[in-house]
Amino acid sequence: MKTTIELRKTRDFGQLISDTLGFIRENFKPLFKAVAVICGFFIAVTFLTNVLIDDSIFSAFNTARTLQMNPDAPQPFEPLGADYFLRVFFLCVSTMLSYIGVYLTTFCYISLYREKGNMPPTVEEVWAYFKYYFFRVLGSGLLVGIIMIFSLMLCGFGIYLIPPFALILPIIVLENASFSYAWGRSFKLIKDYWWQTFGVIFVIGLIVGFVGFFLAVPGQILLVVQMMVSTKKVTLPVTIVSGFLKSLILFLYTVPATAYSLCYFSLDEIKESTGLLDRIDSFGKTDVPDDSTSEEY
Repeated sequence: MKTTIELRKTRDFGQLISDTLGFIRENFKPLFKAVAVICGFFIAVTFLTNVLIDDSIFSAFNTARTLQMNPDAPQPFEPLGADYFLRVFFLCVSTMLSYIGVYLTTFCYISLYREKGNMPPTVEEVWAYFKYYFFRVLGSGLLVGIIMIFSLMLCGFGIYLIPPFALILPIIVLENASFSYAWGRSFKLIKDYWWQTFGVIFVIGLIVGFVGFFLAVPGQILLVVQMMVSTKKVTLPVTIVSGFLKSLILFLYTVPATAYSLCYFSLDEIKESTGLLDRIDSFGKTDVPDDSTSEEY
């Protein structure tokens, strides 16, 4: 019989890690389908800009090698032109939107999963939530990123902010909250549990980084081999493979998004006992509505 993950429950460090991976495994197909459909445009743009950037690097390398072999060649050598930096700019924007999209889709999926009684939501349901929260989460994510960058410059003070900041976006979605409310709520929840939450974030980050590294390495090896052995510009298949592997890494960010959500549910249960109160309130009730979606969606 298929088991389901109960979201609202207290968890220790080990349970947070194992249940994060368990939730991803249990919901692999519907969750990644939602991410692919909803975030597909952003991920596709990221893929294309990665291919174009690799192509620019190949062109610069081949030009440098040609000039080295033929110093009297009349053409000037411009390692990287303005188009390269424009492509890098688009890559930064598309990657940021992809990150935000993957995180938000995961949070919306988890919110609906809980509301539907631990049943996977449809892509249409996740999309409805995604549209509702997109600009709120985008603005909040940018603000959190800016604050984090400046705080890290202040003698590493940003390290202290990592656990509470990791909870801000889940709180916005899971509680339908404003940024200002989520800010205060995150610091309240993290009190006395900073080390546990930081440990979960660190371990999940290592897992994602390790898998992402092995996804990216084959493409980078192909690029280096291509540059070393080829004297012609026959690089499109190689850059496509490399760009595709880099794009796959974006899907991995469903894992930290799930971990942050479970940290939120665990801390909320410890501090507020919300899940316990809900279960007590449900005793004796036989008629449970099938659609628990809020009217505001």
